[in-house]
Amino acid sequence: INQGDKISPLIRKGIIEACIKCDIDYLAIGILDIGIKSKVDNNQNREISVSVQSQVWNIQEKLPRVIAAVGPITSDANEKDDITTIKKALVDPADSVARNIVDQLNAKNINFLGFELKSIDLISK
Repeated sequence: INQGDKISPLIRKGIIEACIKCDIDYLAIGILDIGIKSKVDNNQNREISVSVQSQVWNIQEKLPRVIAAVGPITSDANEKDDITTIKKALVDPADSVARNIVDQLNAKNINFLGFELKSIDLISK
């Protein structure tokens, strides 16, 4: 399905065609990569690396195009268990990507449902 950190063109084309059939004008694609490393020697903590990136596509035109893109933004964390470590590593890059995408769309005066997009806290810290 994906090619490293990208969705294959064939899969993306299928997604876009399905969205067009449903009268969807914009498509947001996010990619999240979580790398779990082995336990750290002395304290038995887990070290995890997270990478987050996103694109927003305008699919209204005959040739779809990216109108906003961010990333990859990476973060590392080191905690006692995998879930806590993933949450800690994910918070900052996910929030940064979301805010940056919203800022890019607002700068282009792209508002959905007549409302200006606002950055919000997507993940509670």
